[in-house]
Amino acid sequence: SWQDLSDSEKKSLEPFHRVEDFDYLRSVADKSLLIWRDKLSVFSHQERQNLLTSHFREAAGQPLVDAPYSKIFERLRASEPLNRVLEWDQQELLPNQVLPFVDRLSMAHSVEVRSPFLDYRIIEFANNLPSRLKIRGKVNKYIHKKAMSKLLPQNLLDRPKEGFVQPNYTWMHGSLKSWTLEHLRNLPTSWFVQSQLDSLIKAFLSGDVSTNAKVWNLVCLSVWLRDRDIETSSFS
Repeated sequence: SWQDLSDSEKKSLEPFHRVEDFDYLRSVADKSLLIWRDKLSVFSHQERQNLLTSHFREAAGQPLVDAPYSKIFERLRASEPLNRVLEWDQQELLPNQVLPFVDRLSMAHSVEVRSPFLDYRIIEFANNLPSRLKIRGKVNKYIHKKAMSKLLPQNLLDRPKEGFVQPNYTWMHGSLKSWTLEHLRNLPTSWFVQSQLDSLIKAFLSGDVSTNAKVWNLVCLSVWLRDRDIETSSFS
């Protein structure tokens, strides 16, 4: 527990050196890479079981917790823990989330984007580097920053990473709050347990930021069902 850690142990966990960050680490930690990855999902396996009605689960079938990831896991060739995670991301997160996001956003504005760091020669070189050259102490992208040190100013190399995301969660609690609630309440009752939805909405309205990703996922589903006029009564 947090109380069992010494000050030096807490400091070694930076940037997860606050009690709430430590609780998050503990909640996702697992020796099994498959289970650990599933714990990073917006909804845990148990939360999905609680949220979906028995009628829906029976009609849709009972998925295995590790089903989406087991085939990727079997193909991993890296031996070091960090490199195994990075290899995993190359096969799952990169093609299924990061690149489609960039492609859709850029093409929507008629911008043709290229990803030079995905040249196969760079990928092959990076994949063969030991973990100690990728994260050293608290320095991420260590070898990359060393390679760029004579080309870029130090303040740029030391600048924290900036995510390329829109402020959805801020909007959800502000100008889009009524819109968010409307779509949450439009979710099909034949799919979702109403008491679970009500609890989630209540926590969201109280300002509980831990619900943000869950609410956003459900709102996106609600919009998708509406726009495609999906028939949900067949699951009742």
